[in-house]
Amino acid sequence: MDRDSLLLSESSEPQEMRKEGYNAIPAVTDYKQPTLLGNVRNFKRFTWVEWVFIFVGLLAFLFSLGITIERFVHFEKNFNESAEAYQTICHPYNSTTNCIAECQDWTCISDFSFAVILIINLSFCLFYGADGLLRERAYEFLGVFVAVVIVLLYVTSNFIYHMVNIAQDNEEQFSHGELAARIIRLVVSWILGPILVAFAIAVYFRMGKLWFLLVGGNRTLKRAYQCTSFLASLLFFNIQLLINVLVLAYTRNGTFLHSTEKIILPIMVAFIMFITPMGWIGIWYELYSVTAIFLVFLLLTPVYYIYKIVNVAKNFPLYNSHPGRDGPSHEVNSSHYELVAAALLVANVIGLLIFVLICIFAFFVIRNFKKAGLKEKVDPPFALLYKKIAGSMNR
Repeated sequence: MDRDSLLLSESSEPQEMRKEGYNAIPAVTDYKQPTLLGNVRNFKRFTWVEWVFIFVGLLAFLFSLGITIERFVHFEKNFNESAEAYQTICHPYNSTTNCIAECQDWTCISDFSFAVILIINLSFCLFYGADGLLRERAYEFLGVFVAVVIVLLYVTSNFIYHMVNIAQDNEEQFSHGELAARIIRLVVSWILGPILVAFAIAVYFRMGKLWFLLVGGNRTLKRAYQCTSFLASLLFFNIQLLINVLVLAYTRNGTFLHSTEKIILPIMVAFIMFITPMGWIGIWYELYSVTAIFLVFLLLTPVYYIYKIVNVAKNFPLYNSHPGRDGPSHEVNSSHYELVAAALLVANVIGLLIFVLICIFAFFVIRNFKKAGLKEKVDPPFALLYKKIAGSMNR
């Protein structure tokens, strides 16, 4: 009898599982399967609710991606290079020394930055939905919920803003085709979004079997596994925030950045992305030195977040002061950099919060190294590859 079969034969664990609300205990070999990156759900055991969640999620992702690509095509086709909004901008209270250069390209539009942000977060949403479903990590479904909220806010606020301004005669009417496209985008988003959230909640209440099959009824192991899993997810959240900050900071082709920051920021983001797998492996293999080195390098992020919060707050009038504001606000050439600045502030504040959470959960995870027995119970990433290599060498 193998270890997994022995696990389920112990009388205390079926009782514990029933206590947790599971009336039927699935066969271990049928419910989970080992992969290169650890144990995941066997997709053959997905229920109809989970398959509907996958279908609606993919449909919503493709629809939102289509909306964003359509915006790119619209921006490039209708951009006017002579627009005043993209000439030199100066700080209203310090115009002699604080000015940014002109930028006459369709990628200078503030909506271009928000469209890129939308694609980035939708891509992470797709990852969180898949990883959360396969590994039964309920908190990763928060990424799905946040992405749905972002899309609905973006579509709804944009539509309401322009309709109010049209009603007040502050801007011209939409063309017939553009109005129809915006209405379809609004209606479909509000149909798919709530359906996706509803099925995500339904899937959430069905989770829990996988971690039980991995760690059994031991509550200490359960807490250690959940803390380590949450910390691993926070590392991905951190990368997501860094990419968002990078895109927002480079709004208007980076003309809001100093020359030094243009070099330091992308290098820092690339470096953190490069070393994150090191931290991920460190926490699963319970390696003190590797995890500690990763956390030391991660200190670069809060330093930059604090600098950027102060910098954007100090120069907010620069983002809020640009010509071309008197034109129709739904025209392609009209940009609202003050919204970019506000989003940049929010992203940096959230980034600081994520760093604090990483430090807190890293403390609890490191404290459990070599004590809880998690590494022996749950195969860490690449353990399957290691076993295959070791087995071939022993032959």
